[in-house]
Amino acid sequence: MKGTKNSRKRYLFFSGIPIRVLKKQIQLFLVSAGLVSIFGCGTQKQPDYIEYWCASNTFEVEFARKIVDMWNADSSHRRVRLQPVPEGQSSEEVMLAAIVGKTTPDIYSNAWPGIIEQYRNADILVNFDQFNDFAEVLRGRVPEKLFHQFISPDGKYYQFPWKGNPLMMAYNQDLLVDWLGCDLPETYNDFFIISEKLKEKLQLTDRPSVWILDPNIMPIWWQRFFDFYPFYVAATQGRTFIDRNKEVQLDSPEGRLVFDFFRRGYESGLMPISIFKEDIFLQNRLLFHITGPWSIAHYERFASDNFRWGYTPIPVPKPGMIPYTYGDAKNIIIFKSSRFREDCWEFIKFMTSRKNDLIFLETTQQLPLRKDILRDKEFADFFNQHPQMRIFAEQIPNIVGVDQSLYMQEIFDMISKSWDALVVYGVEDIERGLLKLDRQVQVQVDREK
Repeated sequence: MKGTKNSRKRYLFFSGIPIRVLKKQIQLFLVSAGLVSIFGCGTQKQPDYIEYWCASNTFEVEFARKIVDMWNADSSHRRVRLQPVPEGQSSEEVMLAAIVGKTTPDIYSNAWPGIIEQYRNADILVNFDQFNDFAEVLRGRVPEKLFHQFISPDGKYYQFPWKGNPLMMAYNQDLLVDWLGCDLPETYNDFFIISEKLKEKLQLTDRPSVWILDPNIMPIWWQRFFDFYPFYVAATQGRTFIDRNKEVQLDSPEGRLVFDFFRRGYESGLMPISIFKEDIFLQNRLLFHITGPWSIAHYERFASDNFRWGYTPIPVPKPGMIPYTYGDAKNIIIFKSSRFREDCWEFIKFMTSRKNDLIFLETTQQLPLRKDILRDKEFADFFNQHPQMRIFAEQIPNIVGVDQSLYMQEIFDMISKSWDALVVYGVEDIERGLLKLDRQVQVQVDREK
């Protein structure tokens, strides 16, 4: 949609559509989703407490309740009221409804960095740089290599870096080491050697099908964070696909290598073109699975007593390259509608302190974006007791986020559709297809220039 600079600021785009166009759908969404009690109706007296919304998963709700209870125990603080984002709907939909209904909370702690530019363009976020001690707090907590990932194009911070879940490959030790006699793959070539050994082994056995890797074949935008994107940032040594000059780099040697890597996997028959309801990794039918630290608790709970697994970095094209990966960050934001911005900032500092980052680790088994976490004595006992989490924590300095763009969700939707044709079903030439994809994404990026 075209418009003048002045008119453009009045619109928040969600998947490329101005919010004003979606108002009727959102009103229906509020009723059908049962969210009226949250977003309210009519004129209400403004509360004198801080409204805090957290993610809806059980472990994060438990953490948030602990922190809010500790905060509220001190009567000198402005009280915080906790509201988990309702389950059954995506958090982006719920937040969109709140934005349209002008019922946003004061604080929200599950903000995907890829949506921040849409919020900033709508002028609904507080700039953290306005707090006098923000720079000091940021540099005292967050690894310096991650600073630039969360800065908006205007050079300011509209999100407080909070947590990340580095993606790695879980591997079945019995299948990989004992059955195939292979070492962990560092490079694509290592991975293809394992593939050949797996094919040979399957030809000599009555064993049910075993696959090497199981990327999700659904052409959904966020699925590409679990196959294409971690491999892309590893292949580019930490570069995203939009450079400083706003030029798209998908059609690049690295991009072609990644697309070819997965296409070969599907062509070999060792990556399934299907979706399984059951967990084939725990059923000893899968060598590798791309996942994050949340899988540790899942495997510990559901794996059989003799099941052995571990984690290894995303493979890279050549030996000796740094194993970068996608960090799956979620950050904290303050909405401009808040009347208690300084109080919100004090609560966020409390919530992300060293002591409470440890509680977060213990409660959720997710990683705070905290520098030197493996050398900090505050966390030593936790990592000694949870060695699998240490493997993920070692990846924190090498995690990569997404580019700051108004159209990041649409861009990943384009990538996902091309992925379906070029990789999963292999019906188009990779070189021509990537060139076309590059041009399509460039059109989106140029809309912001």
